[in-house]
Order: sequence, then structure tokens, then C-alpha cells
Amino acid sequence: MTINEIKQLNEQAGHHFFSPDTMRFFNSRIGSTVKVKGTLAYFVTSERDYAQPRLYSLRVCNLDNGHMDTIGEFQAYQTRAQAMKAMEEI
Repeated sequence: MTINEIKQLNEQAGHHFFSPDTMRFFNSRIGSTVKVKGTLAYFVTSERDYAQPRLYSLRVCNLDNGHMDTIGEFQAYQTRAQAMKAMEEI
């Protein structure tokens, strides 16, 4: 499973998590590492409010329906390494 496959699944389900407008609004970046566990795919994103430092969020995609969710709090991690560690602990 790749990020591109997750993007395609999300779009085919009619969701807009990865749309250019959404990505631009949140100033988002998407990590390339995906961890699949059953029907869930986990990955890390980063977002930056223009006046604030870039922070990281742990995301999950339901592979059955393309629905996206955040694991824990939005922007819960100060570094990519912290978010990646949390993903590996799932």
C-alpha cells in the first residue's frame, strides 16, 4: 500500500482529504511511509499554520471505505520522528 493508492481510494470514495485546496489550506505535507494493519493504513502528515512551526499528525485510512481520521490529537507531535515512533507502536 502506498500513499498514492490511499489518495486514489479516498478520492474514489468522494472524500477530499488530499485535494489541492485542502492541502493548501492546511499547508500539509504527506509522509511516504505507510503501515498497514488489517483494513487500516497509517501514515504521518505535517501541517503548518503560517506563523507557527510545522507539527505532525498521525493519520489512518480505512481501506474498506477510504475514510480518513486522525489518531490522537491533530498536530500532536513536534517532530516527524515522534510521529513515526507512535505509528510503529500501533
